[in-house]
Amino acid sequence: MRSKELIEKYKRIMAGFGKPISEEGKIEILGDRYVVVSCAWFTRKFYEEIEKYMGEASQGLFYEIGFRMGRDIAKRFLKISPLREKMLDFIGAAGYSLGWMLTEYFYDGGVWYAYAHYTFESQGYIDSSEIKDKPVCHLLRGVLAGIVTEYMGKKFRCEEAACRGMGGRYCIFVIFPEEGEHTIKVPSADLKDKDILAEKYRELASKLPGFRIFIDDTFVSYGGLKYLLVNTKYFTAEIYKDLYGIIGDAVNGVLDRVGRYVGNCLVEIYSKKFEDVIEGISAAAWFFGWGIPEVVEKESLIKVRFYEPFEYRCSAGTDGECLFLRGVILGVLNRVYNEHCKIEKVVCSSSENELSCDFIVVRGDNGD
Repeated sequence: MRSKELIEKYKRIMAGFGKPISEEGKIEILGDRYVVVSCAWFTRKFYEEIEKYMGEASQGLFYEIGFRMGRDIAKRFLKISPLREKMLDFIGAAGYSLGWMLTEYFYDGGVWYAYAHYTFESQGYIDSSEIKDKPVCHLLRGVLAGIVTEYMGKKFRCEEAACRGMGGRYCIFVIFPEEGEHTIKVPSADLKDKDILAEKYRELASKLPGFRIFIDDTFVSYGGLKYLLVNTKYFTAEIYKDLYGIIGDAVNGVLDRVGRYVGNCLVEIYSKKFEDVIEGISAAAWFFGWGIPEVVEKESLIKVRFYEPFEYRCSAGTDGECLFLRGVILGVLNRVYNEHCKIEKVVCSSSENELSCDFIVVRGDNGD
């Protein structure tokens, strides 16, 4: 198949960049599809666009999505953790493995405390050299509340008492029972050195079925940015569904703008690394598990074929919305060709157990 030929080509192109998590152009962990994304692109830009429509209510949206994620994560780990009482340690190892957070947990007087040396949500603002006046880790607040709710058997809530996105040394989460009144306090804690904690989690991750350290120290700083692995079940399907229910078709514009922003960033990074920047970005997309793209130019038309695209709205037998990927492609092509391009149509099909989507792009279009 053509996709196999492309994989061999992209392996050669990316040989100096380290070993990919998966050579197949798609990353699967415990049966779910994951992709590698930048903290700055995913959190800062995406959150900003949602906040334009929802204001501070967007914080609640991400919290609720995180809460559902947390409960699902805990249910899975209750099944696979060697010891139930060590479940939070194993979840901590998984979170570190995926590049989400490096966290210690403490329990005191019916309340859980999580001290994070690193979180992907705060890192998005740190990488952008932006200091916020309020905590920013809303999705992780929900994740932690959901995990502890499932673990303890009653509903908990989570507030962030300190945040690295505000210039703090740690992100500190206070997870308390929903019923009753609780004062949000930050007790002193005897924290491990982050390198010692990371080593502990590396060892624990090696004991989890289907896990290892996917995002290591080299990969985390790949290309001068910090990255994480995200589960497409939540970060496309769940978020898209919730956003459509709240802001309707306005989500199309949100995903398009975020995608174009990412496309511009990719050109900025890879134009310094590759003579053929489009080929370099295509290889990087494979490296990050986004799928296996191929760009074919023919006069004023460009066909971008994407084998196994990660975006859940890409499916065989549809017109292939793939709204975020549309934006990425246009962001890249507009910047590379220095002219307006327009995607005329997207057609997805499936053959030989392989999904592919063709993005037909018109160069030099004068439309919007």
